[in-house]
Amino acid sequence: SGLPGVLWALGRVGGVAARGAINEFLTHDDEAIAEAACRALIRLGDYHAVRHGLLVAQAKPWPIRSLGIGGDHTAVNILTDIVKSDRVSAEALHALGMLGDLACVANIYNCLLNSDHAMAAAEALQTITGAALYEDVFVPAEVDPDELLDDEREEYEQTGKVPLSPNDEPLGETISQLSVNPDTWKQWFAANKQRFDARLRYRHGKPMSPAASLYCLMDEHTPHHIREMVCDELVVRYGAELTMEPDMPVTEQERLLNELVDWVRANQSKFAAGQWYFAGKPMV
Repeated sequence: SGLPGVLWALGRVGGVAARGAINEFLTHDDEAIAEAACRALIRLGDYHAVRHGLLVAQAKPWPIRSLGIGGDHTAVNILTDIVKSDRVSAEALHALGMLGDLACVANIYNCLLNSDHAMAAAEALQTITGAALYEDVFVPAEVDPDELLDDEREEYEQTGKVPLSPNDEPLGETISQLSVNPDTWKQWFAANKQRFDARLRYRHGKPMSPAASLYCLMDEHTPHHIREMVCDELVVRYGAELTMEPDMPVTEQERLLNELVDWVRANQSKFAAGQWYFAGKPMV
């Protein structure tokens, strides 16, 4: 079905009048359609979609990202319950990271101990703290047995030994990635906890604000799935006049980011740093 794409577009070009047409899809059986409707509605300033998502998220996963983009304390509580349970998912961890509430940091940290979700937990912690605990990690090259010489293939199939490069180095590449080592994060928190105020929400180590979201968006290390939510967040929370998408050509993104810099500069003073907003208004 092309309906999710249509709903996605309506969330970007439709006005308040489009809400009624989108709303009927919020309860659709197809979760991709229901999520697209929810994301479109919150971009159009409809808080009813968040309330609906808060109820549904306790049973189904599709509202989770929307709650990270436009939720409040109730969303923190629901998502925290999810990451403490066997329903833990990368999406729930990323959404908690987007909410930036320090009360959930310990529960995110505990997920570093779960190998299936350790990287998502690290990304969530980075989204909140901006700790930038990157380390060089060697990623072995994937081996295609059909590309090996006969003797190499025989040894690989018998022992699992991977052939070396011509200079006797393992095949693969060294990349920079976030640390998933709980001790590394524990030491960082011990050294930096005085920088944070539990009454505020944080993005990349700064109290949440349009500027903090922009900084996260411009950080080349920020993964695509976080950038995509931040693009929506700037519209949903602050009413930014933003048309940027993270999969646009780089030159187009750079042009729109420059426009966004100007918008943030002109509007930053309208928002109290560290607080949640929805459609430009404070969330009580």
